[in-house]
Amino acid sequence: MGQDQFETAISNLSTQDVALVVEQICGSGYLAIQPHEVRATGNKSAGGGPLGIYRVTGTATNGDRHTPWSAVVKVLGEAKGFHDSDTVELEREIEVYRSKAFEELSGAFRAARCYLIQNIDDNSTGIWMEDLTDSLHAPWPLEQYPVSAQHLGEFNAAWTGRSLPDWDWLSNSPIEDLWTNPAAANVFNNLSDPAMQSSIQSVLPSGGVERLTQFQNRSNSLLTAVASVETG
Repeated sequence: MGQDQFETAISNLSTQDVALVVEQICGSGYLAIQPHEVRATGNKSAGGGPLGIYRVTGTATNGDRHTPWSAVVKVLGEAKGFHDSDTVELEREIEVYRSKAFEELSGAFRAARCYLIQNIDDNSTGIWMEDLTDSLHAPWPLEQYPVSAQHLGEFNAAWTGRSLPDWDWLSNSPIEDLWTNPAAANVFNNLSDPAMQSSIQSVLPSGGVERLTQFQNRSNSLLTAVASVETG
């Protein structure tokens, strides 16, 4: 399928499914006024993964009230003639939303709401999601980075003290693989570089470099503690 065909498939979503999306966005009692507009935004993947991202806009009515609505549809799948993608990886994002895992989260970090999962054809699926066009976008102000880091920490601790659900899509890669990847290693190996220190100090509170150094020195004991919890 090409982008024009994806746009057509999204435009031709059943009236019942459009009503389901609109009610989640606007509230109970609102009905969509057809047709809605579909516009491609962003670049599609040349292989597997996002085959297109679309912004859908329309108007809903409830009595004499008219309310504009919008959603973003991310089309995932495998591009025609591309057969090297890991099927599990291609389906992981879809399965995360199907599991409703993000609905269990609380706190400052949350994912875009998923309104609907649309089966477009045998090789592609559309995820209808909350439109975050009006949210904060890059480039971020420097003060946003520590705030976001705090929110990510809250997200990573969301299931602390309780067993993770048995989701097939959940990665089983050990934390050591993430810790020892080249990008992370490069940061810690260059903590003594003045340029690196200047970058760190611009986004972290006073003592940030020292705290990262201490964290690096404690990494083995921290990984051992995590492993003991995982093996229980």
